Amino acid sequence: MRSFRLFILLTVAALILAAPAPAPHTSASATLPDEAPQRAPFSLELPELGGEPITAAQARIPSANLRTLRFKVKQPYAKEIDPGKIYTHINGEAAGTIQEVRTARDGRIVICDLESKPRFRLHPGKNVIEISAIDHSNNSYYASYVLLTGGATAPDSADAAGATLESIPTEQGTDRQPPDISMTTPNGPVRLLKATDVVRVRGTATDDASAIASVKIN
Repeated sequence: MRSFRLFILLTVAALILAAPAPAPHTSASATLPDEAPQRAPFSLELPELGGEPITAAQARIPSANLRTLRFKVKQPYAKEIDPGKIYTHINGEAAGTIQEVRTARDGRIVICDLESKPRFRLHPGKNVIEISAIDHSNNSYYASYVLLTGGATAPDSADAAGATLESIPTEQGTDRQPPDISMTTPNGPVRLLKATDVVRVRGTATDDASAIASVKIN
């Protein structure tokens, strides 16, 4: 009898889980910022190279000798974001000291002057450019751009550092693609001489399907 009751309970639970969810309420109003993907407000422009704004997570450019990076924060997001709530990073370092935020008719323009401080200049190989913002409703937005410079044979910074990036396919769920991991530090070979040595590792991890839960380094 106990087994029979358990079977009935499991059957009822299965019917409840299989029942279709109620249709979400929809309206004809404009899309709100908190309903859009995190990358939606942003695009990256390289004035010296011309071409279309970059919206993809990775792009190859012919040269690292750039003087300026320019971000676009598009409407309707820009009107909800104060200039002081826009943050940029270049290769893992906060770039607020070289950025200027301007108001444009169709949004905001964030200009990073790479020549003002030499340490922010791009280098051959891989460069990670990041922008984030918080709007009046405390919604967060973030986009990273991996710029590969120096042509198709440019060395990968992770390879140069002797690092190994591994991905293990999952056997369950609909998201089967691994996150995109980009290392910015260290940018050269590292040798530990004793167990107490410490190495600072810096980089970004992004995923097109969901937020990153955690990052572990063995």
